Amino acid sequence: TLLHGDFIGNNLLLRKNGPETDLFVIDWQVCRRGRCMLDVAHFLALSVSTDRRRKMENELLRYYYRRLKSYGVENYSFDEAMDDYKLSILDTFYFTIWISLFLDFSSSPNLVNMVVERVCQIVLDHHT
Repeated sequence: TLLHGDFIGNNLLLRKNGPETDLFVIDWQVCRRGRCMLDVAHFLALSVSTDRRRKMENELLRYYYRRLKSYGVENYSFDEAMDDYKLSILDTFYFTIWISLFLDFSSSPNLVNMVVERVCQIVLDHHT
């Protein structure tokens, strides 16, 4: 699957277009191939509060899986997708640690705390 690689809320732009809303995804500098669940795990871990994620995670994952199937994905069970999701959570955990070594968060220490808290909680929630 072609992955965005940094699929977070800050890289999504919404534009109201009459009764519909257009979605634009920006910042494709780290796109790559990988498990289809990686961008999903990355978004849910980093861009959604822990409480909100817990409330809607299962429903969103099932919806995403149904969409994959509707676009013709075959020979990929929901259980396999969930296994990939758990592996992708670990990848997001690793990514969070890695990126924290290179970015300066001194102007926003609360952001670092929030991100680490979210990522640690999703790891614990899924026993990964």
